[in-house]
This record gives sequence, C-alpha cells and structure tokens, in this order.
Amino acid sequence: MSSENPALAERQRTALPNQVVTPPQEDAGILLNHLNEVVFQTDCSGRWLFLNPAWSRLTGYTVEESVGHIYTDFVHPEDRQRSLDEFLPLIRRERESARLRLRVMTRGGEFKWTSIYLKALFRSEGGKLEGAVGTMDDITELMAAERVMREAKERAELADRTKSEFLATMSHELRTPMNAIIGLTDLVMATSLEGEQMKHLKMVRSSAGSLLEIIEEILLFSNLEAGRIRVDRVRFDLREVLGQSLAPLLFQAMENRLELNWRVQPDLPPFVIGDPLRLKQVLHQLVGNAVRFLKDGVVVVEVSGTKSTDDPEGKTCIQFAVTDNGCQGSGEYRRSLMAAFHRGDGNTSRRQSGSGVGLVLSVRILELMSGKVWFDDACREGARFQFEVVFDLPAPEKPALSSATNPASRKILVAEDNTVNQHLIRHILLKMGHVPKIVANGRLCVEAWQAEEFDAILMDVQMPEMSGLEATVAIRQMEKSKGGHIPIIAVTANAVLGDRDICLNSGMDDYVTKPIKNQLLEDAITRLTSVSRVTKAATASPMPVEPLMNFDRALEGADQDEELLRSLMELFLTRTPDCLAKIEKALEADDASTAMLQAHSLKGSLRMLCANTAEDLAFRLERSGRLRDVAEAKAALRELKPAVARLYEEITQVLKSKLAVQ
Repeated sequence: MSSENPALAERQRTALPNQVVTPPQEDAGILLNHLNEVVFQTDCSGRWLFLNPAWSRLTGYTVEESVGHIYTDFVHPEDRQRSLDEFLPLIRRERESARLRLRVMTRGGEFKWTSIYLKALFRSEGGKLEGAVGTMDDITELMAAERVMREAKERAELADRTKSEFLATMSHELRTPMNAIIGLTDLVMATSLEGEQMKHLKMVRSSAGSLLEIIEEILLFSNLEAGRIRVDRVRFDLREVLGQSLAPLLFQAMENRLELNWRVQPDLPPFVIGDPLRLKQVLHQLVGNAVRFLKDGVVVVEVSGTKSTDDPEGKTCIQFAVTDNGCQGSGEYRRSLMAAFHRGDGNTSRRQSGSGVGLVLSVRILELMSGKVWFDDACREGARFQFEVVFDLPAPEKPALSSATNPASRKILVAEDNTVNQHLIRHILLKMGHVPKIVANGRLCVEAWQAEEFDAILMDVQMPEMSGLEATVAIRQMEKSKGGHIPIIAVTANAVLGDRDICLNSGMDDYVTKPIKNQLLEDAITRLTSVSRVTKAATASPMPVEPLMNFDRALEGADQDEELLRSLMELFLTRTPDCLAKIEKALEADDASTAMLQAHSLKGSLRMLCANTAEDLAFRLERSGRLRDVAEAKAALRELKPAVARLYEEITQVLKSKLAVQ
C-alpha cells in the first residue's frame, strides 16, 4: 500500500509504536461521523445519495432507510414549494449556491427548524447538473428564541400603540373642557367686572393654564419616550424667539416679586436655522422652573456664543445660561433634577408643585437637537443651568418681509358638536369681525357647504354621524367635479404627533389645536382666505384688485438696491415660463415629486418679490405634490397660472416705470 500511496507510507514510517495509522479516506469518514451538522448529497432529482450520522441524531431516521428518498419527503408541507423555488435557480445555473430555512420531520412526527446551505454539482463537460451537496444545522432553539423576541417586540409595539391611543383620547377629552374653561374665562374677563370678580377669574385662568401645561408636558414626555418627536430646520430670528419664550413668564415673575432679565451678546447672528419650537420648550422649562420655585430674587438669562459667519461649515454654537439666586443643594441633588418626575423635594407643598416631569424634557429635546445641558457647579450662589445648541447659519441674504393685511370680514362655516365650544368659537369669530355659521356634525357641514357660499370652514375632527376627516374627503371629492377649493382648517383637541399629518392628508389646509389661540386662528384664516379671494377675483371678476407684488417691501428686501431688484425681476420673467411648463408636464405624467421641487423653487422666487398671494398658491401646489395628490396639485396650478400672469404684467410695468433704465 505504501508503494501506491507515498504520503501514507511516510505517516506509517514516522508513527509512534502501537499507533494505528488510517488512510485519508478513513480520516474523512471519521470526521463526517462525528460532525454535529448534517452533511448530505443529492442527485439531480433531489434524492438523497449520502447522509452522515448526524441525520439520524436530528430526525431519528436511519441513514439506510433515508437514502434513496426525495428530500421533500422529510420537509414540512408548507416549506416544500419554497425549497423547490430555491433549488430551481441552481438547476438553471442562475446561481451556484443557496441558503434557506426549512422544517424537517422527525420519526416522532415533530418538526425541527434547520438552516441549510446548498451547493450545485455540475459535470465538467457540458455543465450538466449532477446533483447538490450541502450542510444542515439544527436551529430549533434559535427559532424559538427569535419567536419569543418577535412576540415580545409585538407586545411592546401594541402597548406603545395602546398608550398613544389612550393619550390621544385623553388629550381630546381633557382639552375640550379646558378649551371651554379658558376661552369663556377670557371672554368674561374682557367685560366690566368688580375687583373681587376679576381676582377670582384670574385665579381660574391661571389654574386652567397650569393644568393645560401639565397635560402638554405629559404628552410631550410620552412622545419623547416613544421616539415620535421630530426636529425641524427653519430659519428664525433668535432674539424674537427668546422674547416670545420669556415674555409670558414676566407676569408670574412679578407675582413672585422676582426680577426677570435677559441679555443677548450683541454680535450674535440675527437669524439661525433650527427648531424654534423646541428651543422655546427648553427655555420655558428651565426659566419656568426658576420663576416657579423662587421668591424675592433675580433670574437672569444670558445668551452668548461666537460670531461664526466666518465658520467654513456655516454653523454657530449658541450657549444659554439660566441663573437664579434661589436654593443651592448638593451636586447629587442637582443631578437628580434631571430625572423624570422629580419634584425638587420629597414633600407635597404648593411651592414645589408641577407635573414632576422635571428637566428630563429639556435633556431629551436637546439631545434631539445635538445639544447638551449641564449644571454649573462653579455657581455658589443659587443655581445656574447652561445648555448649548449648534445651529446652521442661513445664506447671507436679506429676508423678504411679508405684507400684513387687515383681514376683511369672512363668512366662516364652523363644524363643532360641543355646545360650549360652539358658543366660544362664535364669540371669537365675531370679535375678529367674521360672520360664523355653526353646524353640529360633518354631515350638516357638507350640506351647508353645498347650499351656501363660505370663505372658509373650521372643522372639528371627532364628531357624530360624520367625522371632520370624512366630511373633508367628501368636500374635496365634490370639488373635483364642480371646481373650486374652500380652505378647511382643522380645530381639534388632539395634540399627539401625527394628527396634523392625518388632517392634512385628508385634504385640510391647516391645523389649529384647542384651546384655541386667537392669533394663530386669525393668521390661518387670513392667509388661506386671502389666497382664495384673490384667485376668484383674478379668474372670475373684471373688477380691479390689489397688486400682487408689494414693490416697496421687495425693494426693502433688496437693501434699496434698484439694480439688484431689476435683475431679480428680469430673472423671474425669464425662468418662470419654463418652471410652469415643467410643473404642468410633470403633473400630466403623474410625477408629483418633480412638480413639488419646481413649485418649491418658484415659491422662493415669489417670496423674494414679496408676491405673498402667489407665493401661498405655490406653497399649496408644493404641499399637494409632497402628499402626491396630483388632482389637488392640478387645481392649485390652475389658480396659480392666472396669478403669475397678473404678476408678469405688474413686473413689466414696474420695469418700464419705477425701475426703468435711465
């Protein structure tokens, strides 16, 4: 044998005394017999040609009784077709190997999960398939563990959805009466009252506001826990946002005999890009805590940073410091303030009132904004919280100022089922100078809209018989055949993230939460109805209308540079026809994305020219494209084209007169 196999002869020569030397073939057999994985070979029809003993340990079937059978005889009926689907590409030589998971049957009638690796065998001549070889691992325990994890994940998701639905329902149920309490209190406080009556009403208004704040904090905390809070990126005035955040706290500071001051480093950039709402929430939380818990002291807010207009990355880091001369406490105590539901101390005194959500809201929000917050241990007198946020810097250009118009009286259809809220909204609209008509559900709203002409609809979402969402869908469907577009504003107590998208996707134009903030509602009505009215005048009325472009504001936006404004106007006249043509072509091809991008570009041009009405129409077109509502986008384009045509005439006239080349 040694003469036939030199390698084996060498192993025999160097072997130890009494050591049995086996040939390589026998070594391979020993290896296969002791492997935990099943090793197999099949012919081209899928019949077992070879199985190692691991097969018997896995299934209970002997190798002898299994060889010669087609492998699918041992596969779970639900997995057979899938196994054939994986095997066929090997036969067609589309690939050389495959991996799949199958259940195989044991002698006892049970099924075990296996992971199979399969490799095709081809003859060298002609490439004809001879069969396949592969391995099979028992993964029953792994699959059971994965199933347990999957079920746990599904239970967690279900619990999260249940909690969200509960919070949405509770938000609506709590906000609805709170809306009535706050709104009616404001109405009564606007009348002639005696001193004691006004004092009591102020206490009612303050308590209601505190309760609403607690509701909103708990909702925000829940959304943060579930990861449903998004951070926006918009251009905003840093100093304006600071003032809006702190001004509401001045009255409370005066009641506590506090001095509330804020200082801003003079050379900070006036405008930054970030999320002003989240910044307000952090400032309100930190400064509000200081004002709430401090008596007879001083609270100072300082804003500083580096004037980073030379920063090559176009970013700036702004630092905020909130200092008060109140309680001090140990470092451990200060760190505990960052914990959820910490109340400042263990007692239940009125002075330490609050939801207990603590500074964790600020911590979580700042993490989303890529910022951080910390307690300044170097401050020995009182407490000093600091946080910093990195903001993007906007492009160095003058912002176009919007033209504020005094809204004329509008005829408003209100769909609201709660009688108290009906009374409240009626008074709010009357004070704004509008003419309201109240209906109690979505069905009556649709009927009233069909019977009369209105400038806008204020639509509650949850109503009997027909919800506000269903009513909106019905109105938008009828508008497709009869034409037109009435502005619909959702007025709802729902405040959970995602409700706004649901309303806008149903066809509503804007979203206002309860308790109603009068200024936000009036802004929405003015913005949406001004677009509708000017469009009707441009397309149906020969009477003269107000200019679409505010020349003085546009010139102010161009820094009084007439040459620059002339160039912008000429560029608009040159590029806009192509932009409109691309939008029209995209909508004909149902390409909502392209239409959205072109409308976004056009909107920017209209903003620079202070053509606010046309800009709002372009925004409507852009939003419809984002929602992939091609029908609504086409309707918006039909209204935008005559407005742009009018704007063309105005710009041409301005270029011939006010900006004529001397």
